[in-house]
Amino acid sequence: MTEYLEVLKKFTVLVSGTTIVDAVPEDPDDNIIIACAIEAEADVIVTGDRHLLSLGSYHQIPIVTAVNFLNNYVRSYGRTK
Repeated sequence: MTEYLEVLKKFTVLVSGTTIVDAVPEDPDDNIIIACAIEAEADVIVTGDRHLLSLGSYHQIPIVTAVNFLNNYVRSYGRTK
């Protein structure tokens, strides 16, 4: 478990939590996910949440399923970063 947490820390970005968005009127609790992604300057949001997925993207941050991420991002991620 410790090794897993160490790897996770390498990919963690702490954010202030001050950004407020109203992107998901159908489920306002989802807005915090969008806000965190904006603050962290995320490359992509990976989710199974239907409300978030229905947006497609927000502030030019793609919102995709895990399968889509694996098929379309992981294969090329190392080549584009």
